[in-house]
Amino acid sequence: MKCPLHLWYLDALLEAFPDARIIQMHREAAEAIPSLCSLSEIMSDPFTLGFSRERHGAFFREFCREGIDRSMKVRARLSPDQIVDVRLRDLNQNPVGTVRSIYDHFDMSWDESRMPGRIDAHLRAEKRRSDRHRHRHRYTPDQFGLTPSRLRAEFEDYESIFLGD
Repeated sequence: MKCPLHLWYLDALLEAFPDARIIQMHREAAEAIPSLCSLSEIMSDPFTLGFSRERHGAFFREFCREGIDRSMKVRARLSPDQIVDVRLRDLNQNPVGTVRSIYDHFDMSWDESRMPGRIDAHLRAEKRRSDRHRHRHRYTPDQFGLTPSRLRAEFEDYESIFLGD
């Protein structure tokens, strides 16, 4: 999932499914939080009186911080074999290689004759759908009272662990 909302319930997921294999996607806070704000605004604004983008931005900044902190406590109890971390930029730049690394991490069978083609076909179909709708999700952090430098500073601990090279 690209959406961070599952972070708050990682403990409940593992309680229900103790053998779950978890793929956690990682993205820079300065990109992810404004995107989450924008998507939430699209869903909320028509039904909200006095919608405030600044309050929305502050809420999601704090909400994401809490989610990361909660998930880190749960992750500390997991076996490294149970979770794999994937940077969104790696998935975008090398989808086949990144998916292959997930299969390798979980010691799952990879069919070289089929999987790369299936992934490429899926990506082409997604691009066609996106081109048909021609809707681009456009937003900036400042629309929500956020600054990239502040987000980088507040999430530096998380980003240094999961997004460093």
